[in-house]
Amino acid sequence: MIKGKKIGIKKKETKAKKEVIMKYLDTLSLSEEEMKAEKNGDCSICEEPYDSWGHNADPVSKGRCCEHCNVTIVWPKRLEG
Repeated sequence: MIKGKKIGIKKKETKAKKEVIMKYLDTLSLSEEEMKAEKNGDCSICEEPYDSWGHNADPVSKGRCCEHCNVTIVWPKRLEG
């Protein structure tokens, strides 16, 4: 009897996994000193203040952005390709 090959199918990443990955990648973009300097800054996209370190705004703009802009503007831009 001939056994068929098992085909590995990658599971789609869940939304929660993507959030964790993006938060981790955001922390890689700045050194510890830069992160301390950026804490409690103004969003480079909407210019509203954010509390905490904010998020990497690349590829939309240089600098940091607030949670709202990160989720509604930056993530979709990154997922475009």
